[in-house]
Amino acid sequence: MSRQPTDDEIISEVGPLIEAGDIKALYLVASKKIQEILKRLTDRICEGVDGTKADASLVIRTIARKSEEALTSVIYCVEGGHNYAATGLLRPICEELIFAKFLRSLHRADADEYVKLRSILDIHEGISAQGRFFSE
Repeated sequence: MSRQPTDDEIISEVGPLIEAGDIKALYLVASKKIQEILKRLTDRICEGVDGTKADASLVIRTIARKSEEALTSVIYCVEGGHNYAATGLLRPICEELIFAKFLRSLHRADADEYVKLRSILDIHEGISAQGRFFSE
């Protein structure tokens, strides 16, 4: 497990950015810190998960992992000067986090049933669409 930075180390890193008024660099440093925390969290919650059982817990873990990976990509884009490309990754993250909040608002059994039924519906719709496409 990685060592946690001390308050003094954090202040020494962000202090000059604050003093210089470099808000963009400050946001980038903050985003990297959030990404580090999210990476440790997702590594922990995704360890040893049974991916064969589609339930609300698996969906929320998947959303957490996808969000962590998308944030990492956003940071790479911004560091490379591709800010516009990074914006395309933000909306899916937000939509999935809203969906995770919805799932967490339900009782666990109801959330699991919703995921099960939604999965069946998505599979049915996908197969039907492919059938229509390939029969033309």
